[in-house]
Amino acid sequence: MNRGIPYYSPPAWQELTLNWPKDEMALLKAELAATGFMQLTTAIAKERLSALREESGSRFVDALPASGNRTLPYRSRLAGLGPVAISFLTGNAMANLLVLFFGQRYKLSPQSSCYTYYREGDFLAAHRDNAEGCKVTVLIYLRADSPLPGRADSGLFLELYQDTRGQPGSLLRRLETTQGTMVAGLGSQVWHARKMLLPGERVDMLTACFVPTL
Repeated sequence: MNRGIPYYSPPAWQELTLNWPKDEMALLKAELAATGFMQLTTAIAKERLSALREESGSRFVDALPASGNRTLPYRSRLAGLGPVAISFLTGNAMANLLVLFFGQRYKLSPQSSCYTYYREGDFLAAHRDNAEGCKVTVLIYLRADSPLPGRADSGLFLELYQDTRGQPGSLLRRLETTQGTMVAGLGSQVWHARKMLLPGERVDMLTACFVPTL
């Protein structure tokens, strides 16, 4: 037992969808194989999303400004996980989902996981996650607002890039940041970034990192 994590008893309702139709499962796996990431738009139960959104909102008051360096420029606000997030990320449903799509068992890397808040002017430069602490990346968009959604220069897209001799190359795909969507992928292998958020834009998200269970 991790004594630093408050105990939280999850509700009885199903937290994650794991039984997709064969054709939908094939599309998800094809997306993952082609880009290294996939989008699960209706996988998380509404009750769980609501609980995560409530916890995220309560933790925003304690979120600290975060900024990067010349190696990895970024700007956002970060807050530690609460018992609702930890219960969800360490539960059987998440463990089974990771096995289903990534072929082995993973465990949460709590030191690399947090609630992340982007506001106007915040951004994340192209990077690959450190595999030692973040082999697989899971992003859960709890709130996503834009006065002009879909704009090419919007910060409400996760941009994926091809690798060119160890550097981000041409744009591979843009994944729209949509409230309630979960994105999962090999963030340690695929370059990914978020453009600077425009006036009126906002993203509140759960950023989770997983490493293989030895």
